Order: sequence, then C-alpha cells, then structure tokens
Amino acid sequence: MKEETGLDVEIVGIISTKTDREGLDPRGYHLSVNYLTIPVGGELQKTSEAMEIKWFKLGYLPTNMGLASAEYFQETISKENQISELVKYAPPMPMVNQIIYKDRTKILLGKRNKPPYFSDWGLPGGHFSFNESIEDASIRKAKQETGLEVRVEKVVAVHTDFGVDPRSKNLIIVHLCKFISGELRKSDDFSDFIWYNLHKPLPKKVRVINPSFIKEINKAKKFLLEAKGGIEI
Repeated sequence: MKEETGLDVEIVGIISTKTDREGLDPRGYHLSVNYLTIPVGGELQKTSEAMEIKWFKLGYLPTNMGLASAEYFQETISKENQISELVKYAPPMPMVNQIIYKDRTKILLGKRNKPPYFSDWGLPGGHFSFNESIEDASIRKAKQETGLEVRVEKVVAVHTDFGVDPRSKNLIIVHLCKFISGELRKSDDFSDFIWYNLHKPLPKKVRVINPSFIKEINKAKKFLLEAKGGIEI
C-alpha cells in the first residue's frame, strides 16, 4: 500500500482468498489474498503503478475495474453501512474436528506434539484447504494426523472457540467419523494415541484442558452411548 498509493495503513482482516482460475491476469496464475485496511497516515499520491489514483464512494465505483476487483467489493463491502461492521468484526476461521470411533465405545485421542496445548490430549482436526468440502477436509485431516481412513457420518456439534486458540478465532464443525482402516502413526501434530473407552474415566496420564475438546468428548458420549438405540450407521 505504501509503495503503490503513498498511504500507511492498518490491516483490519482478510476479506477473501482466491485463485485466478479464469486467467484474468495475463502475467500468470496467482493466489490473491485480499485485505480490508484503513489509512492511518501518509498522503495519497500517484506512483509508477498507477496513472491516476483517487477515492470512490461505494455505489459509484468505476465500471472498468480489472482483475476481478469489482467482485471483491460486491462480495464484501457492496453496501456502505457494512464497512463499520467489517472494521469491528473479524470473521472466525472455519475448521473441522474429528471424533473417530470404533466399536461404538471408543474414541481416538491424541497427545499434541506442538503448541497450542503442547503435550495435552485432544482430537484431530484443522482448517480447510482451498476448494475443499467440509467432509473432504475431515477425511484429509484424519488421514494426515493419525494415518487412519475414516467415513464422515454426521455433524455432532458446531461451536466457536473465541479466546481458546491463540492463533485465530475459529468456527468449529465437529464430525463423528467411523474408523474404516489403516494403522495409527505419529505425526507432526500428535506424538501418541489412545483409544479412550467412553465407559471409563479418562486415564490419569490423559490431560485435556482445552474446553473445546472437553465439549466434543462429551458430545461423543452422548451420541455413542446415551442416544436411544445407539447411533444410526
């Protein structure tokens, strides 16, 4: 922003990420990360990148905007009164956690091998990749972090964990996943695993302090043990 506009800005948040699949930029294929920013200093000035530079009122944007710029405005701040809300609100990042079960009595817990909650126990999971469905994300993360092939059966919880994960605010979709095949293997994310028997208390060596994981383990008990007639397979 400083180089191309002369303005000093503060980043509010990411509006969107997109790939140039349509070939809009003749120079090559790009991954575009689009930020919402607010000016905090500097002076608007022409640069080697722009023949002319000026402010436009939303609703009166130029008609000849290039490189899908119009689409970014349409998706995010097409109405003027949305700007103040975007500045105040950073949307949570969607992610998936997997409750992997077998025999309807055991779920998989892993000992974390990296921050946050290093050496604590929890569930596999993570954020989405580009152009990936919710179910595909769960199957991929389960395989990547545990070595197991799973089948996604149902959503058992959707919740936020504001203030729990220091890396980001997350919107968590929790899948109940049936173990299909494969062998457990350690990964960058987990240094050890246990199949936790839901009929018994957590073993003393298993420390789970992340409140999100505790909620999800309790959800597993409800769906696998307490539901009348068990779960539908």
